[in-house]
Amino acid sequence: GEDPVRERKLFLQEELRTVTQLLDTYLDRAQQLLQANKRLEKEAQDTQEQSQSYLSCGAKLSRDPPGMVITLSQQNCRDLAQIQAQQEQLVPQYAGKEQEVRSALQDTEAEASLLDTELEQLEPCKEQKVQAEQKVKALERELRLTRIRCAEETHGIRTPSAPPAAPDPAPSLPWTGSSPSRSFMRGCSEQTKREEQFSITSLKVEVWKIKLSFAFKKSSRNCFILGNEATCRKGVKELERIHQASKNQF
Repeated sequence: GEDPVRERKLFLQEELRTVTQLLDTYLDRAQQLLQANKRLEKEAQDTQEQSQSYLSCGAKLSRDPPGMVITLSQQNCRDLAQIQAQQEQLVPQYAGKEQEVRSALQDTEAEASLLDTELEQLEPCKEQKVQAEQKVKALERELRLTRIRCAEETHGIRTPSAPPAAPDPAPSLPWTGSSPSRSFMRGCSEQTKREEQFSITSLKVEVWKIKLSFAFKKSSRNCFILGNEATCRKGVKELERIHQASKNQF
């Protein structure tokens, strides 16, 4: 009696597994069908909305005149033709502007190259300018020393030491209205003025020479940097003449 019961139990367990597997399969299939049903409902709703849109558009088109019907393709063709017309107008215009910009760029590059060349040409003038400035400073120092020396000499003449007493009075010399010390002071003053004039003229000559050396270098606008060449030459010649005349007085 135990064997039939055991066999029956095993059979029922096998049947339970089979029924469980079938139930799971049917449940999965039911889930898939539910999802498909939801998609179909959504598509049906979209189709209904599109149908309503088409119906409203059809009703609107039926109210418009026949000439008012414009398809999307025709509108795109019109927009494309308008864009092409604008392109045909703008391309030559911007081509001309591009040529102007390129020409201006070339002019700027040429001017920059010219400025570089001028700077290279002016390099030797820097050393000349430094030398001239050093010479001017030396002349200024010489002028100051000359003034100091003349001032000391003038001060020494104005305050002479008392001469020793002579046993016999010397006869008076025939000075014409002035004492010997005054005549000497006047001569020293004139000598000092001549030396100052000579130093000042030397300074002016050096300054004009500096201007003349820079005047030979032309700028990019064909103008002299420090003035007209003829004016500089004339000024240098005149100052050299005065300088030579002052030198001849010594």
